[in-house]
Amino acid sequence: MRLIYHLGIWVYGWGIRIVALFNPKAKRWITGRRGLYRKLERAIDPSDKPVWFHCASLGEFEQGRPLIERIKAERPTQKILLSFFSPSGYAVQEKYPLADCVCYLPLDTRKNMRRFVRHAHPTLLILVKYEFWPNLLSVLSESQIPAYCISARFEKDQIFFKPFGGYMRKALQRIAHFFVQDAHSVQCLQKLGIEGASLTGDTRYDRVLAIRAQRHSLDFIEAFKQDQPLFIAGSSWHTDERALLSLIDQNVAGVKYLIAPHDIGEPQIESLLRGLHAQPVIRYTQIHRGVDGSSARVLILDTMGLLSQSYAYGDITYIGGGFGKKGIHNTLEPAVFGNAVLFGPHYAKSVEARQMLRAGAAISVSDTNGFLVQARSLISDSEKRNAYGTRAARFVESRGGATDRIYHFLKDVL
Repeated sequence: MRLIYHLGIWVYGWGIRIVALFNPKAKRWITGRRGLYRKLERAIDPSDKPVWFHCASLGEFEQGRPLIERIKAERPTQKILLSFFSPSGYAVQEKYPLADCVCYLPLDTRKNMRRFVRHAHPTLLILVKYEFWPNLLSVLSESQIPAYCISARFEKDQIFFKPFGGYMRKALQRIAHFFVQDAHSVQCLQKLGIEGASLTGDTRYDRVLAIRAQRHSLDFIEAFKQDQPLFIAGSSWHTDERALLSLIDQNVAGVKYLIAPHDIGEPQIESLLRGLHAQPVIRYTQIHRGVDGSSARVLILDTMGLLSQSYAYGDITYIGGGFGKKGIHNTLEPAVFGNAVLFGPHYAKSVEARQMLRAGAAISVSDTNGFLVQARSLISDSEKRNAYGTRAARFVESRGGATDRIYHFLKDVL
């Protein structure tokens, strides 16, 4: 298995170089790692001994962020190193102000990881949710640098629990302690003989609670919404938008729509605009240039970074992805603001979506007709809408506190 892993890393490294010739994201993966060690050398002094957070991408960063903020609040002089594997995380958080250095993680070879650790001088590593790179963890173990994992989840179908997964199991055994989301994950680790695991919950709940507490006014949405119910489509894909356009075309009186597409590229926005040709519609970028959007019925959020705060103005939110194969996006961001939450049939990969359904805090629809029925019901029935919104907010509020539990465990080793 060890030989297969190292061969796989080698193939991946060369493969992504070939793909980078015609794929912009792969090209960013390559170019972003150039000069990595010089960057670490300039940013980190050997005496800094930073706490190192590693996140696969942007979603994992949002899980790690509450703990970063807690550490900096309690220990303002503590240096933070933040690394990403994916360009989608690095590109958005390259200038994250609480990190003293934001960089890419190199490919997991022993040579790369020894060089990275030698330049980074970490006092410990905090892995967010997953990415258990065997060579990285081996190098840290040899250097007596502890590694921890927060907001982790384990399922029996993962490679660690397969007969051929011994090499990856060894990587897990090098983690000093796991802070996991659920009791099932504790049981999975115990079956591997790993006793260093605590049930602390998911820090994503703390993150969305913090977003609500730090709520910022968005004047353009206030002017657009006025005193009407607002239906939000968050991170919508084309497959979701077909159902949404059918709802908007029914011209239900007294409701406005905010659509935040998952892909804000111009071809995708133009396609959406063509579908809305019969509606008074405005784009955020038009409002940003001074166009009055108050008379529009549909607002397209064709920018990044505003959706999570936009939910503060929502009454009903449809979470995108559920009519496609990849699954739904973040349900917690609208839920914390008391939106009635809807999503499509492909939600199985989302633990919180399944839990929200069991708690009566969300609605899943199986097809376009079901979406139209439920959406119109929530629009017309304020009591039903408010009941779902109240249960959604309580669902999130009851699951906060993971960051505190993790910090109290770690503060003695920081």
